[in-house]
Amino acid sequence: MTIKSKNKKLKLKRITSRGPLAEKVYQNLKGAILQGWLRPGAWLHEQELTEALGVSRTPLREAFNRLGSQGLLEIIPRKGVRIVDLTEGDIDALFEARAVLETAFFVKSAKKIETKDIKRFRLAQKEMAAEILEAEENPALLNELWRGFLQSDREFHELFILASGNDFWIKYYYDIRDKIEVSGRYITNITHFVRTASQNHNDVMDAVLEGKFEQGRDLMGEHIRNMRVLLGR
Repeated sequence: MTIKSKNKKLKLKRITSRGPLAEKVYQNLKGAILQGWLRPGAWLHEQELTEALGVSRTPLREAFNRLGSQGLLEIIPRKGVRIVDLTEGDIDALFEARAVLETAFFVKSAKKIETKDIKRFRLAQKEMAAEILEAEENPALLNELWRGFLQSDREFHELFILASGNDFWIKYYYDIRDKIEVSGRYITNITHFVRTASQNHNDVMDAVLEGKFEQGRDLMGEHIRNMRVLLGR
């Protein structure tokens, strides 16, 4: 179901299956936030959401509280609930933390990843980037491909994050990434972002394929710093 918002349409699936409602509401709402159906700072209205999702206020409020504890929502007494709107300082701090997190175990992780997995990923991303650049004059197609590229970008970083095998590091990474994604879906120059990110990804993967793990680590840190600049504000 699609409900209207002052910012844009928010796409939510009505909950019909059995199971813990609060968890389903949480996953549904979190997905909508990270997919960018509402912009940072947008207010969420309980009645609108309960009608769209087909649930009562109780599981919705439980989901609100959980998302609030993760820093994705702001729950303001006597005012309501809104999507977090990070300041430039917040975003700077998140990227700084992410750079430390993703480089601290990079060498250990890179040595565990199989060459065939990196080569397969490298080819898939090269093809995706080419599609996006070809679609530069087709806004509708470009937007669709852009969402696919963002998913590919997540998978690139997860390739190294998950290989660490450190559950604590993995949790910290996802917490940071989710907050960045709330503010990171509104890049104005998509093709420039894709060119830069793809080249950075390729440089990291080439270094790993050549066994230059420390160089790959340094390139990963540089890539994250580049993404902060391109995100802008």
